[in-house]
Amino acid sequence: MYFLDAVSVPDAPGKIVTRKKGGSTYVYYETERVYNPEKRFNVPKRVVIGKLAVEGDMSQMYPNAKFRALFPGEPIPGLAEPQIRSNTLRAGSFIVFDKIIREYKLDELLRRIFGESSGMILDLMCYMIVSENNAGQYYPDYARNHPLFTKGMRVVSDSTVS
Repeated sequence: MYFLDAVSVPDAPGKIVTRKKGGSTYVYYETERVYNPEKRFNVPKRVVIGKLAVEGDMSQMYPNAKFRALFPGEPIPGLAEPQIRSNTLRAGSFIVFDKIIREYKLDELLRRIFGESSGMILDLMCYMIVSENNAGQYYPDYARNHPLFTKGMRVVSDSTVS
């Protein structure tokens, strides 16, 4: 599998080789040389690290997983950072808690007492009820999968909770 965004072909003199196969040109990286006593010379061991983005242009290529393993420091533009929030949220308990909180005006009461931290207090209350425990170290896991009362649904760390 090749990444969708092109990167520069690594600058490694003598280690980068291209080979045309089918309709594409593949970029190989020499990982080692093994001496062959029968032939009496070194045989290079190479792995494919990508495919040229434009045929004949040796400056850009589409990298693959081997490129990431061999060049971990090289940035890949389209590679997203891990998400803080899940793509799907478990909203059932949040809807029930939201109705109860609004009905009893707990959000207004907590806002007067705790100010901006009132959303986090409500989130912790919901977490403790849903998870049936009070171990703050697992709060980020809960917050990743559930809607939050905190402004902007911002996930706080477990050290902030404790």
